[in-house]
Amino acid sequence: MRSPQFQNAIEQVYAEFRGPKPSTIEGCPCCTDPKELCMLLSKDLRDLSYKELRNYGMSAFLTMGAERDFEYLLPRLLETAAVEDPFPSLEILLGKLTLAGWQAWPHRRRAAVVQFFDTWFTDLLNAEPPHGSLIDDLLCGIGAAELPLRPYLDMLAAKPDALRAFFDVNSHAFFKRQGLAEASWSVHSKAAAEVIDFLNQPATRNKLGL
Repeated sequence: MRSPQFQNAIEQVYAEFRGPKPSTIEGCPCCTDPKELCMLLSKDLRDLSYKELRNYGMSAFLTMGAERDFEYLLPRLLETAAVEDPFPSLEILLGKLTLAGWQAWPHRRRAAVVQFFDTWFTDLLNAEPPHGSLIDDLLCGIGAAELPLRPYLDMLAAKPDALRAFFDVNSHAFFKRQGLAEASWSVHSKAAAEVIDFLNQPATRNKLGL
C-alpha cells in the first residue's frame, strides 16, 4: 500500500512529462524485436506493465530507445519499478537518467523526479517490516542517477528498524572488507563511499550497537 504522498508524487511526474506519443522507437536490428517496440506505443502509457517495459528499461540508450521516447515512458517506468516489481537491476534503470542527461532537464521535471525518489524512499523506510534489500537497491539506484546520497542516509538514520534492515543486508561485506554486499555498488564507487562513510560514523555505529 503506497502513501498518498507517493501517489501525488507519481502523478506529478506524469504531469511534467506529459507530451505526444513518439511515432516510433528505434532499436538495433540485431538486438531488438520490432514487434516489442511497436507494442510499447500501441497501448496507453498507463496500461503498460512491468513485464512489457522491463527490456526497454534495461536496454534504453544501448540497443534501443532515445531521449524522446525515454522521457515519454519514464513516468510508467518509475511507477512500475516502485509498485509492480523492482527491476532486476534498479540501478541500471535509474542510471538511464544519467545517460539521458537529466541534469540539463528543466527544473520542474528534475524536481518531480527527485520528489518521487523522496516519497518512494520514505515509503520503504516506513514499511512494516522494512525490507533491507529494497532500501539497498533504491539507494544504489539513486546513486546511479548521480544524486547525493547524504539526504537519504539522514532519512535512513532516523528510522532505526530500517537502518538495521539495511545494515543486515550489508553487514558481512562491511565487516569483511569495508564494502557493500551487492556487486552493483562497485560500479558506483562514489555513492558506495558515501554509504561506507555513513556506516562508519560514530552516531550510526551507536544506533547499530557496533
